[in-house]
Amino acid sequence: MYFLNEHRIPFTEFNIADHPEHADTLFNRTGKRLVPTIFINNQVFFGFVFNRQEIKKQLLV
Repeated sequence: MYFLNEHRIPFTEFNIADHPEHADTLFNRTGKRLVPTIFINNQVFFGFVFNRQEIKKQLLV
């Protein structure tokens, strides 16, 4: 979230710790229960650290 806030990128957070039903939604959309999962322009990124450069490319154009 720090990266998104730092660059003033709006986002919606679905916290599965506070709302376990979101884990089911995540699984239904991706077939996985990995967090963080980031959806950008119909692309799915599992995790931030290993996908940071691609996420930056998608968001900071």
